[in-house]
Amino acid sequence: MSEAICVEHGKIAYVGDTDTDMQTAKNAGMIAFGASWGFRTKQELQENGADHILDHPMDLLKFC
Repeated sequence: MSEAICVEHGKIAYVGDTDTDMQTAKNAGMIAFGASWGFRTKQELQENGADHILDHPMDLLKFC
């Protein structure tokens, strides 16, 4: 649990568009959301641990 914000790591979303972002999220125990409109391909995001792929920023609202 993150002491600073009192939220379990597994309930924190990390949104990114690179392989490094996905690996960072997974290493921190967070939910990894890959942004398909960004720097890398969907396949690369998935191969690096993306739990979900977002095709548009508003897609994140489906997970609230």
